[in-house]
Amino acid sequence: MDSNQLHAWSRHYDSLLWNVTTLFAAAIGGLLVYTYSTFHIGVAIVGLIITCLPVYFAASFREASYKINQHLPAEERKIIFEDRKLKQWSPYVLVFVLLETLWVWLLLANMLAYWWLWLLLGISAIVYTLYWSRLGRIEKANA
Repeated sequence: MDSNQLHAWSRHYDSLLWNVTTLFAAAIGGLLVYTYSTFHIGVAIVGLIITCLPVYFAASFREASYKINQHLPAEERKIIFEDRKLKQWSPYVLVFVLLETLWVWLLLANMLAYWWLWLLLGISAIVYTLYWSRLGRIEKANA
């Protein structure tokens, strides 16, 4: 593959990442608002589970993009990836961890009797999110 095709594939995976993130963020936001106004335990649990998925998808798209970028000439990789000051990955993951925390808060606020279950589900969700986040973290590997 030539450099133009590699760039096109890389853009494709970046575009997929943001399209999937946008769809999930809209769905999660809508579910949060709906569940806040009309609490349904099933919707809240599904919302918590769904909130874990965008980081998994983003990590997989980052992995694919990273593998494609490894085939770019070294000088192009250096120009594109060296000396970046604003990294997006940690804030991206933090947004979803905060949303998971909101789901747990919503479950606690509406069904406190099962607090131990909500905390267990919330901790599990955050652990999976951070695990997938770690798989998706690519630091200085492209340079």
